[in-house]
Amino acid sequence: MTAGSKSETVGTWYDDKGLEAPNEIGWVGPSERNKTYIIISVQEKPYIMPLVDNRSKKKWKGFSVDLAEMVMKKMGLKYELRLVKDGKFGHENPEVTGGWDGIIGELIRKEADLSISSLTVSVQREEVIEFSRTFLSFETVTDDVPLRFDSIFSFFQPLSKEIWYSIFGSMLAVSFSLYIVSKCSSSEYELHVRTNDFTQSSDVKTVKANVENTFTLWNAIWFSLGSFMQQTSGYTPRSLSGRIVSGVWWFLALFVMIIYTANLTTHLTISQLNPPLYSVHRLHKCPAETNKPCDMLISVMETGLKDFAVAFPKGSPLREGVNLALLKLRNEGELYRLIRKWFMPLSCINKS
Repeated sequence: MTAGSKSETVGTWYDDKGLEAPNEIGWVGPSERNKTYIIISVQEKPYIMPLVDNRSKKKWKGFSVDLAEMVMKKMGLKYELRLVKDGKFGHENPEVTGGWDGIIGELIRKEADLSISSLTVSVQREEVIEFSRTFLSFETVTDDVPLRFDSIFSFFQPLSKEIWYSIFGSMLAVSFSLYIVSKCSSSEYELHVRTNDFTQSSDVKTVKANVENTFTLWNAIWFSLGSFMQQTSGYTPRSLSGRIVSGVWWFLALFVMIIYTANLTTHLTISQLNPPLYSVHRLHKCPAETNKPCDMLISVMETGLKDFAVAFPKGSPLREGVNLALLKLRNEGELYRLIRKWFMPLSCINKS
C-alpha cells in the first residue's frame, strides 16, 4: 500500500518459481508503469554523442546514454531520451517561463521527467529542482607527497605566485604614492645648511642654505619594504596624506603576515605527517581528451568539488527509485565499468 492508500503491484509470488518482481528495485513510488518517461540531456563528449550506425535503432551513445538505460531497466520503466531544446544546462533567465532556461527550465515546467547528463549540482539549482545522489564526482588532482620545505626558496610556498606578485606590485604602488604626496606637501621639506671649508683663494667660510625633500623615491621604497617586514626604516612621512597612505599599508601588511603565518604553520604541520599508502584523487575536469593518462581514478557517489547527479522536478516520485538504482549499480560495479568504458583509453584497460 502506498502513502495515498493505493495498492501497487511490486511483484508476484509463484509456488513453483518464487518471487517475480516487475523491476529489480521494487517499490519506486506511485509512478505510472505504462508511462514513457522523458529523459533530457545535453550533447557533450563523452556523456552523449551522435551514433552513426544504420544497423542500430539508437541515435546516441555515451556515458549518460548507458547510465539512463541501466537505471530505467533497474526500475522497469519505459523512457525516451532527447536533447534539451536550447542546448543549455540551465541558468536564471527572467525572460523564460519559470525563470530558468536549459535543462533546469524544462524540469521546472515539467516538460521532462528527469535529466541524466553532466549537470552539476549547485545551491541555486537545488532551490528550484531536486537531485539524486551523486553518481560521479571530480576534484582537482593534488600531489601524492605532501609539500616539502627543503628548498632555499621554500618560504614562498605558503602563498601562491599571484599573491606574491600582487604584494610586490602593491609595495611599488605605495612607494610611488608616498613619493608623490611628499613632493606636494610642504611638511616633507627641511632646511639644510651647509658650510664650505677654507680654500687657498679665500679665508672666509661660505654658508649655503637649501630647502630639500628628504623623502626621496628610494627612501619611500625602503620605508614600504621595512613596514612590510615589520621593521623600521629610519624614514617616516610627516605629512597627513603620507601618514594616511602609510596607515593603510600597515594594515595590509598586518593581514598578509597573519595569513602567511597561518599557512606556513599548516604546511609545516602537514609536512610532518606521513602520506597515506593509497591515495585516491578525483579529477576537476572529465578526461575526454585523446592524450588522457592511465593513472586516473574517479570517485563514484562521493561528494567532491564537482558533483554530477540526476535532476528531477520538485516532488518527483522517481527520485527514491533512482537513488536505489544508482546504489545497486555501484554495488554491482556497473558504474565503475561505465567509467572505464567512457573515461579511460583502451591502452589502459589491461593495466592495474
